Amino acid sequence: MKYSSISNIPARRVQPSSQARAVALPAPVWVRHGVLATFVAMVLGLAACKPNALTLTQDNLDKIQQDMSTADVKAILGEPSSSTTEPIPIVGGTKTTLTYTDQNATVTIVLKNDKVQTKEGHFGP
Repeated sequence: MKYSSISNIPARRVQPSSQARAVALPAPVWVRHGVLATFVAMVLGLAACKPNALTLTQDNLDKIQQDMSTADVKAILGEPSSSTTEPIPIVGGTKTTLTYTDQNATVTIVLKNDKVQTKEGHFGP
């Protein structure tokens, strides 16, 4: 009698069923035609986008109000192209400068202790 290697239980031989067989199913249409690959590429491309002409407008800059938080600004303009934070000497606190740029615009938002203090934008070709 043959024993399995795990324990002293006798090994059983399994007889293949004459009715059991593997069936290859065709891939769904959306996979065969590359739709999935196109969708993934679009999602990854959008995730890597910086602010663009659609968000850097005078109308959106006008929505930025005094004492808004960084989160409020980002909700309107998106993630900045660059950001710097530095301590404010003597008075204390922090100064954060958010800079947004694209081909046709530059917007600078200055926050003191996470509250908008100044905003400036230059738009045009």
